Amino acid sequence: MITKIYITSDFLMTKEKEQFSNVKWLYELLKRPLESCTGLDSSIFTSSLTAVDKFSRIAFFKNSSIELDIHKTQFYYDDEVINDNSLSYLTKFIDKKTLIVGYELSEQTRRLLSKAGINYIDIWLHPVRFLDDVLFGFSSNNEEIFNKLNNFYYPTETYWMYADRLRIGAFKGWKRVIDNIKVKPNSALFVGQTLEDKAVCKNGNMLNLLDFKKEFEQLGSQYSKVYYSRHPFLKTEDQHIIKYVESCSFASVIDIPTYHLLSHPNIAKVVTISSSVATEAKYFDKETEFLYRPVFNESNKFDIRSYIPIFQDFMTSHFWSVILSPIVETKPCAKIEFIHKKDKIRDMLGFYWSYKQIDKIEHMRNWLLAVDRKLQNYISGSLNKTLPKMPVTETNQVKIVIKNKSEKNSLDGLSLIKKKIDKAEVVSFDIFDTLLVRDLDVPNDIFDLMHDKAAKLIGTPITSFREERFNARKLVVNSPGEEITIDQRYQALCNKLNIKKNIANKLTALELEYEFLFCRKRDAGFELYQYAKKRGKKVIITSDIFFKKDFIEKLLIKNGLC
Repeated sequence: MITKIYITSDFLMTKEKEQFSNVKWLYELLKRPLESCTGLDSSIFTSSLTAVDKFSRIAFFKNSSIELDIHKTQFYYDDEVINDNSLSYLTKFIDKKTLIVGYELSEQTRRLLSKAGINYIDIWLHPVRFLDDVLFGFSSNNEEIFNKLNNFYYPTETYWMYADRLRIGAFKGWKRVIDNIKVKPNSALFVGQTLEDKAVCKNGNMLNLLDFKKEFEQLGSQYSKVYYSRHPFLKTEDQHIIKYVESCSFASVIDIPTYHLLSHPNIAKVVTISSSVATEAKYFDKETEFLYRPVFNESNKFDIRSYIPIFQDFMTSHFWSVILSPIVETKPCAKIEFIHKKDKIRDMLGFYWSYKQIDKIEHMRNWLLAVDRKLQNYISGSLNKTLPKMPVTETNQVKIVIKNKSEKNSLDGLSLIKKKIDKAEVVSFDIFDTLLVRDLDVPNDIFDLMHDKAAKLIGTPITSFREERFNARKLVVNSPGEEITIDQRYQALCNKLNIKKNIANKLTALELEYEFLFCRKRDAGFELYQYAKKRGKKVIITSDIFFKKDFIEKLLIKNGLC
């Protein structure tokens, strides 16, 4: 019988930043129904790069003589070379009386949990995403639990019904798109994917189209045209793939929503490495082919790759009461459901993707947002015309500040900036978010990571170090400078908490240690920096941050910027 429940992401393969972003919503969603039916409190379990009393991926892999690359979003490893020392280290934190409820655990991690005798329930986003709400696939290494999951198997025929609705609606419904899409008869569609994803990882290599040139060119000989649909998240990172596609006379890149293409009668076959689109294409009566494999197999046959489709039931205590009964005493819970089922999880998690192309309400919401943005830009532009212009200096300068937090800057955007650099004599770069970026969702996440060590230094219980550190700036009075330094912030915090002033120096050192660990160069900014240097421009690096000059220099040197 289990005595603990850990809700987690892939704490072995996935880097810490990604673990945090996935596990938070899952924990908030499941903690109530799990506690209601078992009486057990659930806890979040993630790895840590620095906390000595928490599970460390670095230590786990080191026990098997493997060096972890902490910056890789997905660190591939061969579970067959993980030795007993690593497993013994793992079981110090997760014992056989603990249930793991994981989000998208890799096959390697699942095998290791089974080897260690630890029960898991794994949850993956289901590849069919055109239903009234988001669907998930569930599996377990406990056969009794797996069989209980079958009680909630979402009927596959529903996929056909919804696909028929989209397919017919494409030429007859509210958004008749087929007539406006020019696709040659008997064409094939190749669906591209992101460049770093568990789904395309094979033996440590992230697969892409260039690994399947032979198969791609064979498509060209079998079909009148091969269309390549790139992943919408990619902007410049896949240029080497796009160049190859454009070099093939039989192929072209197509920028049309996927569901519109699946609905088109002239698309005869859909091919991909492992994209969910090929799974969906089956229900649009397309021939499909996976060059690697789908993320999982939808099946009620007990196997490590078999997953059972579950709709909204997993949000209820009744669901968990049934499936956990083989491993813990559960109490009966009433079967409940949403009064109106449409878009409950989709809205909650913001999992829309291409949904606006097939749903009237979501389409209208996006249209109104676009209108609002244009209106705000117009108002802003009108106001700017009334403001006095700053005098132009004799020296031609350009200041580089990348406001978009994403790494996925468009090729056109970088090209435009490079043209401005060409015309300038002096180029200045802002450091943080332009040249350097933290491997965190938001900068203040670093204070959450510091919490345990900071609490030990402070020596008194604190509810949230993040909150204390964030508010420290407001505690500083009569600061002589324009910016309040990190030393001043910690001195003020120590005064508030009535602790020794020398602790402020230790807290400062701790924060700098974490900043140094998590700061890395931003690819887009680094490319522009190198471009300016190669063209002999005078480069100035600026920042209004509170770090001292010597620490900023260390960060720049570490990342090849100084």
